[in-house]
Amino acid sequence: MNRKESALVCILFFIYLSEDIVYICDKMIV
Repeated sequence: MNRKESALVCILFFIYLSEDIVYICDKMIV
C-alpha cells in the first residue's frame, strides 16, 4: 500500500470503529 491508500484505510477504520484506531493509524503512516 502507498501512503494515500494507508490514509484512506485509516479514515475508514476511524468511521467504522473507534477513536482508538487513530493510534494504530499513526503507527501505520509514520
